[in-house]
Amino acid sequence: MNPKYLAKKIVFYIGSFWVILFINFLIPRLMPGNPVISIIGQLSQYHSISPAEVKSLYQVFGSPHTPIYIQFFSFVGEVFRGNFGVSIDFYPHTVLYVVSQSITWTIFLFGIALVGSFFIGNYLGSKSALARSSLGDKSGSVVTLFLYSFPYFWLALMLQVIFALDYPVFPALNAYNALKYIPGFNLGFIMSVLKHLMLPLLTLLLTSYGGWYLGMRNNMLITLNDDYLRYGKMIGMKNEILLKYARRNAMIPNLTAFALAIGGIIGAGVLVDIVFSYPGLGFTLYQAIVGEDYPVIQTVFLFIIIGVLIANFFMDLLYAHLDPRITEE
Repeated sequence: MNPKYLAKKIVFYIGSFWVILFINFLIPRLMPGNPVISIIGQLSQYHSISPAEVKSLYQVFGSPHTPIYIQFFSFVGEVFRGNFGVSIDFYPHTVLYVVSQSITWTIFLFGIALVGSFFIGNYLGSKSALARSSLGDKSGSVVTLFLYSFPYFWLALMLQVIFALDYPVFPALNAYNALKYIPGFNLGFIMSVLKHLMLPLLTLLLTSYGGWYLGMRNNMLITLNDDYLRYGKMIGMKNEILLKYARRNAMIPNLTAFALAIGGIIGAGVLVDIVFSYPGLGFTLYQAIVGEDYPVIQTVFLFIIIGVLIANFFMDLLYAHLDPRITEE
């Protein structure tokens, strides 16, 4: 790989990280409200708040009267130390503790959904393009467009009603049966997790594979008419080899979109998490918004954006591997 290309990408993503870090720091401070006043309002329902308690809360959450540049450098220092503050809604738990309880579930569900929908969509899209204008191509495209147009939350509710209430095949809520199993590496807990996973996973797969399917089908139709494939046929190359190159080149635009889809699918996952009460980042974000838990909101968004940046960086490297011409620009 061209070292200049790699260095350019590293500089770009490091710069993007700092810009995002500054925006992430600034937005909560531009929002109305004060976390300390919010906590005082909650605690005052049970007992009177002394000046010493108010002072200690300001020490934990920071004083809005501190100069903004000092707040920023303090924020950056705490972020690099892995200290994201204390949760308002789950006080006195730290933000890192609250987020860490949900991020594993998010990676598990949305990792499977994103990778699964990507490979299913690309595989079926390439098959559809090779059988262009056939009954399978037409019916597959119609069904895909139909499912792709469904809102995530609507399909989630329909699957929940059909397969959890009318025909109770799968559980309707939560990530596992907390009354019956203790989290651990045992068969009962694993089977419970998999059963609870099915409906949210099916929702995400059915509503997200369509973009990959349609993109791959259109790219494949264009690629099949490229000159290098016609030349390959003329010189007698095997059809399997030509199709391998065609699929590889047609998939490149979808690979570029893959990293960007991480942010999109997590955004859609907020609704899926809420419908199924799945304890992922989406549900934690929803609880934080309802409870005005600004430190948690800020940290969840920061984690999502960092995830998107990292995924985009690796997708750029993979893109360069698949098409070395871009490293020469």
